[in-house]
This record gives sequence, C-alpha cells and structure tokens, in this order.
Amino acid sequence: MLGKAPIIMDHVYMSFSSFLSAHYLIAPSGVWKWFWGIAELLVRQRLQRMQWITPQPCEADLVVGQMLLESASEVMYYDGQFEQESQLVARFRWTQFSLLSMEGNFYAADLFVVDVDLNSKRMLTATLDSESITASDALTLVCFHTFFCGHPKIHAFATWGVKLEGSVNSYIGQCGWVTNFYNYLGGTCFARLMHLFHVVGVCRNLRGINLVFAHGTEHGGIPKHGPLRELQRHSEVVDFVVKVRRHFLRTFEKYLGFGGDIDAEAMFVGTVLHSLDHELWSVHLADALWLDVDSPRFGVMAEIGRLVKVGFTDDLSGLLFNVKFKNAHHPFFQEIYAKACKVNRSLADAMDICIAK
Repeated sequence: MLGKAPIIMDHVYMSFSSFLSAHYLIAPSGVWKWFWGIAELLVRQRLQRMQWITPQPCEADLVVGQMLLESASEVMYYDGQFEQESQLVARFRWTQFSLLSMEGNFYAADLFVVDVDLNSKRMLTATLDSESITASDALTLVCFHTFFCGHPKIHAFATWGVKLEGSVNSYIGQCGWVTNFYNYLGGTCFARLMHLFHVVGVCRNLRGINLVFAHGTEHGGIPKHGPLRELQRHSEVVDFVVKVRRHFLRTFEKYLGFGGDIDAEAMFVGTVLHSLDHELWSVHLADALWLDVDSPRFGVMAEIGRLVKVGFTDDLSGLLFNVKFKNAHHPFFQEIYAKACKVNRSLADAMDICIAK
C-alpha cells in the first residue's frame, strides 16, 4: 500500500479573499445543482411508489462490471485475473470495507470481493465477508465505496497538486483555489448537509457518514496498481490513463516543473482522474433509482448514493470561469488535451483543469 498516514482532503490554508471569491463564484452553482437534482429525485421516487413511473431497466451485473473496469478510483482495487470455465475473470478486492447500518451507524467488513468477466464486463460473483450478495446489493456497495472512500482519496491527493501562495501563474493559481474550496465543501460541509437533509425529511439518519470518510482515508491508502496495465486491452479508461499520464508528466516538467511546489502526480490525480471518475460513474449509473433503497441490509447506503448521483456528480452550470482542458488558455493544458484527443476524444473532452464538482 502507498500512503499509510491519514489522507485529509480539507486542510490547505487559503486567504479570506480567495475563500470569499470562491464562495460567491462556486457555491451558488453547487447549491442550484443539488437543490434541483434532489427535488427532481424526490418527485420521481414518489411517482415510482405510486407506480406512475418505472425506472429504465437496469442490468445490475453489467453496471457493476462497468463501474469497476471503467472507473478512475475503483479500478485501483484490481487484484489480478484468472481463467475460470473458459472465462477470463478479473478480481477486485477491498479490505476493511466501510459500511453504514440501516440506523446510519458506521461499521466495516473485513473483505469485499467482486469477480468480473473481462469479455462481457459483467459481474459474476460478489461476496462480503465470504457471504454471497446479489448484483443489486453489490452495485450499492461499489457506488458507496466510490462516493465516500475511493473518490475522496482523489480529492485528498489533489491538495498536493495546487499552489495558492507565492509566485504562481494566475491561471494555475485560480485552478488551485477552486480545487481547495471544493475540497472544503466536500470535506467539511457535506456531512452538515446530510444532517440538514435528515432534519427536513429528505433522507434517513446518516450519522456515521463522517466516520466513513475518516475510515476510508485512514485505512489502506492507495493500493499498489502496477498490475493495472494488464487491463489496458479490456478497459478504455485504463488505456487512456496510462497513455495520457506519461504525456502529462513530461508536459508538467516543461511548464510547471520548477520550484517543486506542485506535485505532478497529485495534479494529474486532481485534474484528469477526478473528472474522469465523475464522468464515468455518471454514465454507467444512468439512473439514481437503480440503487435499491428497499434493500433490508443496504437501503440507507443506496439512499445516500441516490443523493450523490443527482446532486453532486455532473458539471455545474452557471460558472463564470472555464474548468475544461478543451477550453483552457494555458499551453500546459492545451498540449495535454491535444495528446489526449489522439487517444480517446470523448474522455479528453471530460477532463477538468481543477476540482469543480
């Protein structure tokens, strides 16, 4: 494992003027996004209970496979591959897996394992502490870990990829304070917001969500992921990341490699990997109603997963500044985007220059 110390996503100092500017430029768009997204979800949930609407069909085993193979955070838990009855199978393995009980309390399972057929990209089996679980429940667990354990590590590592003080290009500096402010929203404000949602009746009590964040960042760090190259021919995302990362690091040295104040790997994580993670789970988890809130064991986790899907996943509207590589004015971002387009244009178009969602 890499990184045994706790990984904290909200600890970098920023000046009050930068904080105030970020608050007025970013927070209104964020509030607009989650307010209307969750309002629409509540209406759709009510209509579904009244049997007036039916969610689009969900092949849970396929969605689980896609959420693992075509992701930026959960693919890191790849644990090797093997042949089984003429199938080539990839195994994904998590230890000390964070969970919420139906009462909203934190607890952890020792081991969560999912096997995926690499040809069909469908889940074959899933076990939690050696107990088999359904594809629907596995989807809830994978989404929950993505949202509250795997993805927050991306936010945390991104703090080493910004520079807020001293001599720094104004464009790069802006990216830094936007990232830092959004980490504040996620690291400090999210749990408060979930408490507010519980008070007003939007969701059940999620009292243990802060412990989930803490456990996810304090245990395990980032798994060693050298073997990920084995998945290049099975995963568009792995192939894209491997090829673009190499160019990113070289281009970083050309434009930003002086002084040592910004870590190139951390900047790659906070820009390319972060934006791809959002884009990919938004595509693969096409409907929030796919998460089963009626599951007797994992219903609460599905409930909070639905809120994240509709309120905290997609690009924000109304921002007064650019967040995309494809529209960036700095040559550092322009060169990387040009290279990324040659690998995969749709993934290149999804890349953000800072954390703004």
